[in-house]
Amino acid sequence: MSRASRIARALALGTGFQALVMVVGLVLTPVLLARLGGVCYGEWLIVGQALALLALLDLGIISLLPREVATAVGGDASDRGAAEVVRRATWLVWLQTPVVAAVTFGSWLAFTSARPDLAGPLGVSLGGFVALFPLRVFGAILTGLQDLVFATGLNALGWAITTVLSVVLAFSDWGLYALVVATLAGQLVGAAVAYVRLRVRFPEVRAWSGRPDRRDLWALLKPSLWASVYRLASLLGSGSDLMVVGWFSGAEAVVVYSCTTKLPAVILQPLTTIMLTSFPALAELRTKDRAGFWRAARAVGLFLVIAGGLAGVGVAALNAAFVTSWVGADRFGGQALSLMAAAVLTVRLAVLSVSGPAYTLGWERRLAGASIAEGVVMLATGVAGTALFGPVGVMFGVLAGQLLVLGPLSVMILAREAGVRYWVVLGWFAGWGARFAVSFAAVAVAAVALPVTDRLVAAGVGTAGLGLYAVLTAPMLFRDPLRTYQPAALTALIRRLRRSRPQPHTLPPS
Repeated sequence: MSRASRIARALALGTGFQALVMVVGLVLTPVLLARLGGVCYGEWLIVGQALALLALLDLGIISLLPREVATAVGGDASDRGAAEVVRRATWLVWLQTPVVAAVTFGSWLAFTSARPDLAGPLGVSLGGFVALFPLRVFGAILTGLQDLVFATGLNALGWAITTVLSVVLAFSDWGLYALVVATLAGQLVGAAVAYVRLRVRFPEVRAWSGRPDRRDLWALLKPSLWASVYRLASLLGSGSDLMVVGWFSGAEAVVVYSCTTKLPAVILQPLTTIMLTSFPALAELRTKDRAGFWRAARAVGLFLVIAGGLAGVGVAALNAAFVTSWVGADRFGGQALSLMAAAVLTVRLAVLSVSGPAYTLGWERRLAGASIAEGVVMLATGVAGTALFGPVGVMFGVLAGQLLVLGPLSVMILAREAGVRYWVVLGWFAGWGARFAVSFAAVAVAAVALPVTDRLVAAGVGTAGLGLYAVLTAPMLFRDPLRTYQPAALTALIRRLRRSRPQPHTLPPS
């Protein structure tokens, strides 16, 4: 099976899985709100972001491991290179585990001193986090080996276990323990199945016995540190919004903010998967076929922004009606917050379309430094914006960090690697940008002028806006670079339609 076919299959399965996750999550949220209460649920959302910060204790090894494994496979005719990468990563993760345990215990003491009522659920959650910390390496190795369909199915299995247990335990009045136990169970099963898959399907890339020397460990740890800084910066900005809102407005405001931005947040996840799924293939192409790398990077980036624009226009039109129908009008944060969330959704994906390929080119150090600056800009602007304008001000911080820091640097990196001017890279997406701006502006005006909390009105605005966007952007799907990756059946159909098009009649000479 070709690389493009593997990615296409994984994307199809992953998109279907993410759609299912989105629907089930939207159904379960009102249930959890009713069972836990608004304040308790809001506090748990804040704790979730704190747990995401603790995940950074792996120093970026897990996030970088898929790329390193894929690069080793692409650059070594044998499997020795990949096995050596696995050996180093495994040793580093196990060496980190005692430190992770100590830091996690200190975090538990600090948090529960302010909220002793959460000591039990948080203790179980953090204890499970430490126990499962070294087991995350197995799933990362599978992704690096481009066993993408199985990895996606494995994620679906873990999610299914978590979802079913959450429902059962919530209706058994377990409270917050329902979320904690269900999440840990899904992660444990996923890690166990990934380990078995590696033993059976890829025994040649298992870690060799013997401890690597310090130079070998540092060779992997050095780029991982920059990747960890990159993740820290992302969480510092975009991953701290609930904390900022909670600090200024309280836990109830966190619930309102979370519900209003829920739809763009769940849509962002599957669309981000488009780029993340292509990372191992891009890393392999970087070592084997430079021209193929640029062709694939442009195609993935353009497809990502087209999909992101479609999502942004749809959210701008439908989010108000969706939130009021989903959790009630009292938990809708207003049209300004809704439109800003839609714009942020598209901007994030547009920046990812250039920062993703830049990352696979090995610019961890430069991107990490830029991400720290981006995180500082996001947090500072978000805090100032929230203090002045309320929860909608957080969105100003996200836009500032993405458009002023990470986006421009990623464009310059791609321009340098491709040997072109930076405006040439911008030109790859300029046609899409103009089409999106027209469509989004039209929908935003309609959303402000019309009562789009009414489902019929929202449906009309959404149909018109999405139709306009589709008409404007559809031709781009059938031009280079996306045309290169069209399925053969679709290409044949397009050629047949073109040949069957009536030809203009010409008059014979008089």
